[in-house]
Amino acid sequence: MSDVIKKPLGEAKNEFSELVKLVECEGVEIVIMRHGKACARLIPVEKQEKPKLAGFMRDLVSYPAGADLELNDDAWGEIEADGEKIRK
Repeated sequence: MSDVIKKPLGEAKNEFSELVKLVECEGVEIVIMRHGKACARLIPVEKQEKPKLAGFMRDLVSYPAGADLELNDDAWGEIEADGEKIRK
């Protein structure tokens, strides 16, 4: 589990950018305290993994969300061979 840092509201307000960096980069959870009681939390956003499309056309091809991009070795070999023909 990630670390939890408790910060009084005034300090959190003054250090907001730094706190967001901690949450984003380090996965730290920040609990904001008002009058000694927790009133808010900063937590990391879960990163959504995008399906990976390998090959030279990965930046040119669009595909629907949830598409199954698994190809067997023979299919990848054909794609790579076609890519070599295009490059020549």
